[in-house]
Amino acid sequence: MEKVIITGADGFVGSYTVKHFLNEGKVVLALDMGSAARRLEAHPNLTYMQCDITNTQAMLENIEHDVYDTFIHFAWAGSAGEARIDYNLQMQNALNTVECMKSAKELGCSRFVCAGSIMEYEVEAAIHTQGSKPGMGYIYGMAKHIAHCMCKSVAVNIGIDLLWPMITNAYGV
Repeated sequence: MEKVIITGADGFVGSYTVKHFLNEGKVVLALDMGSAARRLEAHPNLTYMQCDITNTQAMLENIEHDVYDTFIHFAWAGSAGEARIDYNLQMQNALNTVECMKSAKELGCSRFVCAGSIMEYEVEAAIHTQGSKPGMGYIYGMAKHIAHCMCKSVAVNIGIDLLWPMITNAYGV
């Protein structure tokens, strides 16, 4: 990984990932919804771009192709609070993830990295246990699991390496 695109780059996990890559001497294109970065500091190898990942066509039009080798996807709306049980939002997140992976391929990236969640394992246990009655709190994890499953199939189809590391709990740096 020499030149990376990171979505959700101005969030907690994303901003520390950006800092890590910059400290390693990598080139980073940081994508986030805000008009300006809040957590990211200026750096010669950092470009910040406001980007709504629900509009991948605009993303494809505004990012130079065949420059970046890796696309790291952290953007996920509703990862905390009441939005975790909003199944429409969470399903849209799963679809956005697949579309970002397809965009990564179109941009010339050979690798797509997406943050999985330990909730995926909890969902598997809750859903497939006889007599279980999973509550609404599992909706977020279900969407992460669905995104993971869909991305695996699409990655094979389009020929991009998919890496799906699990974030267990993010309490601090």
